[in-house]
Amino acid sequence: MASRVSRAARSWWPSRPAEHTPTLSGIPPASSVNRRPGPIAGQKLLLGVIAAGPALAKTAPLTQLCSPGTNGGTLVNGVCVLPGAQVGQQNYEAFIVTSDGEVNAFTVVSGSLPPGMSLASNGTQGAILAGTPTQAGTFTFTVQAISPGRQTAQETYSITVTPAPPLTFCARPAPTAVSWPAVSASCPTSAPGRTPKSSS
Repeated sequence: MASRVSRAARSWWPSRPAEHTPTLSGIPPASSVNRRPGPIAGQKLLLGVIAAGPALAKTAPLTQLCSPGTNGGTLVNGVCVLPGAQVGQQNYEAFIVTSDGEVNAFTVVSGSLPPGMSLASNGTQGAILAGTPTQAGTFTFTVQAISPGRQTAQETYSITVTPAPPLTFCARPAPTAVSWPAVSASCPTSAPGRTPKSSS
């Protein structure tokens, strides 16, 4: 009897409604939405990109410039030909210019400068080759630049020093001989600047 009542009760008792999650109109359930990293995960990812940025950044290579508009030079067969000089020319200057705008160190690593000239940094992005040439000839030398970041760049330069022009003298005609008049009683022999001359 009890079993029949139990079966009848179960058949009479309404079935339990299925669970339903309310959603806003037009918005799909959360299970169907692709989850994205939260603020913390996103922040870590952003910090990771920022931290890797400097390591991945590329620095432009250091170069030495050669053109009429930078240092007055002309590139010929891989050699930067600087403006010519003359023996004895005072205050001659030629320039070594780099591309980075830093205060670099410059060294002559091969060849030789014209005698009487020297190379020194000008405190900006280059160096000055200056002096008074004392020997004629064509001089070729290689300059190495080292940046504060330890980048290096080399360039070969050439300067032609011509001989000094020959000295010229202006010859003037010799003055005609001056004959002093005969000494007379009225012309004292002790007159300043005169040498008495006897009359003929």
